[in-house]
Parts: sequence; structure tokens; C-alpha cells
Amino acid sequence: MKSPEGQFEAEKESSAETVQFIEEAAEAGIPYAEAFCSALEEFPALEPLISNLVQSSLEYSVARQRLARLSKVLYHRDEDKWKENAERYDGARKRKHEVLIDDANILSRAMKKHGLDISWRQDLLDRDALGDWAANFSSSIKTEQGV
Repeated sequence: MKSPEGQFEAEKESSAETVQFIEEAAEAGIPYAEAFCSALEEFPALEPLISNLVQSSLEYSVARQRLARLSKVLYHRDEDKWKENAERYDGARKRKHEVLIDDANILSRAMKKHGLDISWRQDLLDRDALGDWAANFSSSIKTEQGV
């Protein structure tokens, strides 16, 4: 178990990592990343909510990629095995998508409360649009990191 000091240091490191991700995404021209940078500059207390959105974007993207890989590998080899596994993988993807939507809604409400621009959320109101944005955003983070 971490000491309170250790926990605080881990949180500071996580916070710095989120800020770095958002700044890199903004520099790379990823849609809406600039709005998150501005929000962080004006209201640093929004960092945990932005961090949650970054994390849920990454997790959703991974779940989406796993389902696509499973379909590519198993569908033509063994349709029964594909069906059995696809339900499980798609269930995980759907749960990650719900978390992503919740995190986007929570962040947009907090930004609106502080008088910040939330046009990004209006643009990503559709479930598919938000999922596609998360996949592109996550891809940009991985590319910037050389992953």
C-alpha cells in the first residue's frame, strides 16, 4: 500500500502525463484537443475529468481494436468460435463505450459550468462520432509516443 506521499507523487505524475498527452494532441492538430488545453490553463481543477476522458478514449480504442482483430482472425476460420468470443469482446467494447460517453458528458457539464466552450461535445453528440473521435485521438497519442 502506498503512503500518502507516494500516492500524491503518483497523482502528480499522472496529472503531468495527461497534460502532456493533451498538449501533444493539440500540436498534432487533433480535433478538440486545443479546447482541453485551454480548459486546463483556465481551470487546472478540470484535469482529473480530462484525464478520465483520455483514459476512457484509450480503453475504448483498445477494446474496439481487439474486436476488429478477433473478427479478422477467427471469422473465416471458425465461425462458431468467432460468435462465442465476439459476444464477449463486443460486450467489453460496449461497456468501454458507455464509460467514454459518461466521461465526455461529465467533462462537458463541468466545462459548461465554468463558462468554457463545449462545442466539441455538441459535435460529438452522436455515439458513433464520439467513438470514432476516441479511436483517432488514441491513435494520435500512440503515434506521438512511438507505439
